[in-house]
Amino acid sequence: LRAARNAHLRVGMRIALSPMNAAELPAVVALADSERIDRFHLSQPCPADCAHDSTQNTSLRDMTRASLEWLFDYVWIRAQKGNAGDFVTSQHAASSAYLLHWVSTRVPHHLAAIRERIACASKAKGAGILLIDALGHVHRGSARLDETCGNVRERPFSDIAEQRLIHA
Repeated sequence: LRAARNAHLRVGMRIALSPMNAAELPAVVALADSERIDRFHLSQPCPADCAHDSTQNTSLRDMTRASLEWLFDYVWIRAQKGNAGDFVTSQHAASSAYLLHWVSTRVPHHLAAIRERIACASKAKGAGILLIDALGHVHRGSARLDETCGNVRERPFSDIAEQRLIHA
């Protein structure tokens, strides 16, 4: 990370949240801070990934909410200091809903503006985004996994992306 940052590359850190590492979120973010890395991705578990065990789903939900709450508090403090950074989450719909709850309890005077931003972001969701699945298939956006634009095992991603942009 240091070498990439020192080479003036944009770098970031990511944590795939799990019950085994959720308590480490503050330490991982502190490491990013100490290395002057202000891009961070919190990859949240999807409740659908769990078996139908409601206890496990409740546990994951509570862990995710606590992590989001910590992250929102942390980023809010950074924003108040003029450097919010680039913090993103992977379960946008769930994160957005919890963000609205967080804003309504912490800074309710910002609720209307946050609702508007979330609505605008939802309309643009998937626009200009290409995803590569584990088999190398390239898909448009996050909701179109049934359609592919090509496969990176057969053609370079740059060719697929260029063709996608031309035909978008």
